[in-house]
Amino acid sequence: MSRAERLINRLSRRMNATTIKTQRKTEGQDSGGAPTKSWADSLTDVKAHVQIMSGAEAVRHGRENNRLLGKVYVAAGLDITEEDRVVYNSRTFNITALREAGEFPSTDRLGHMILEVEETKP
Repeated sequence: MSRAERLINRLSRRMNATTIKTQRKTEGQDSGGAPTKSWADSLTDVKAHVQIMSGAEAVRHGRENNRLLGKVYVAAGLDITEEDRVVYNSRTFNITALREAGEFPSTDRLGHMILEVEETKP
């Protein structure tokens, strides 16, 4: 087993391996012709590793306690931007940062894109 495979296995045990979907803003018109904006699914059933930090962990990292923060690891090369959002376990998260494969040595070896996310409050 290669070093990258061992690292992926270790990440899989520490994080919740699951599927997510991404949504992208769309523009349209209502029945009266006025412009509207809404969210539409752009990618569904995306395999991901999700690491959600608790509020206490967020405070230790210099963040506010009332926000749920996390990281989502997905395969590199997917059509995801910082303007999109992630839906995981019926919760919606804005993408606050996106790290492409190649920005860090570990993402090169793993072929992952890292999404830093923050829960969207209704």
